[in-house]
Amino acid sequence: MANLATGIQTMEDIISILRQFSNWNSMITVGKISEDTVQSDEISESNVYMECTEGNAGTTPTADEWISAYQASKAYYEAYSVILSHIHQHLPTDYTKVYTSVAADVHNIFEQMLYVEVPKYAPDTRTPATPEETLSALKTLVQTIGAKKEVAYFGGGIKYYNENGSLQKCDVLGSVVGLDAICASTYGPWYSFSGMNRGVIVSALGPVMKNLGGPAEVDTLNEFAQWYMNLFVIKNTRTQGQRTMLWHGFTSNPVDDSEKFISIVRLNLYLKKNLRPILESYIEEPNTFDTWKLIYHEAKEILDDLQTRNAITSYEWIGDQDAQSYEELQINNEADVRQGKYRAQLKYKEVVPMQDIEMDVIIDIAVNKSTGEVSISAQNN
Repeated sequence: MANLATGIQTMEDIISILRQFSNWNSMITVGKISEDTVQSDEISESNVYMECTEGNAGTTPTADEWISAYQASKAYYEAYSVILSHIHQHLPTDYTKVYTSVAADVHNIFEQMLYVEVPKYAPDTRTPATPEETLSALKTLVQTIGAKKEVAYFGGGIKYYNENGSLQKCDVLGSVVGLDAICASTYGPWYSFSGMNRGVIVSALGPVMKNLGGPAEVDTLNEFAQWYMNLFVIKNTRTQGQRTMLWHGFTSNPVDDSEKFISIVRLNLYLKKNLRPILESYIEEPNTFDTWKLIYHEAKEILDDLQTRNAITSYEWIGDQDAQSYEELQINNEADVRQGKYRAQLKYKEVVPMQDIEMDVIIDIAVNKSTGEVSISAQNN
């Protein structure tokens, strides 16, 4: 106790001691999006919190027990996103082992996204990490866990006042899940939950790390973006002054296509999760032209809705839904059909979140020698 007392300087030190000596359980959070309305300051009811305490794990589960708990959760929950809550605090030495395992799994099955937190403190300290230290930690995580469209990296930390009025330096994944759920329930999973319109944390007092939201930090902010980092910053809004918000909405997709955006990966997950029950409901039904047409019309309702709600601009369903004979088949063939197989293709054009806006400010300058009039001609982006 005497040794502990010498290390108590702030409320955070006390909290750290409580974590060490109390019955404080590690948590796995599985975030599942539903159509239920989500209150402005709540996480959706369908976010499922699971204790990572399998068997006799107690209050200090191992990396293998974390992985086992994650595997157990998949048998019961259709998640859109997964977070391993505070795992870098509970497993300071080998938490990347858990992340690597879960990242490989979500990549293989493509049923959910994994949100990874970049620690807000410098290694082995309680000192907020500098942008350089955070970028170094980010690079290590990306290189260890991997760059995948199903994995997104978040960080920067968030400052809050707790119920006692004390300023706390908090992790970010709880707030990320809240923004995720509110955005998906209100607008749709294919909308970005970053930026000034859907990414603001009203009660936050800024990031723990140095703010990179100002114009002078654009180059540093872009460097984080190059390494797939989504982070909390302070920016000036149109009507609310300075607010803390999530900036960037990138996956760690190494290919430069539309699946570098979290919103597009979530759109694809939405399609998979909503079309699958329709397709599976026709298992054991007669494999005929009329059945194919029924499948098409059920899927069409979902696709038409996506077209009107800023998810896709156009789509094409190729599934022989208009065929009346085997001779008219385009994508299927008679041999497969008579073996109980049916195949369809969906092609669509996605709507991606805007990333770059260029504004030219032009001033004309000219001097009239006879009158002395002066006008300016210059251009700035």
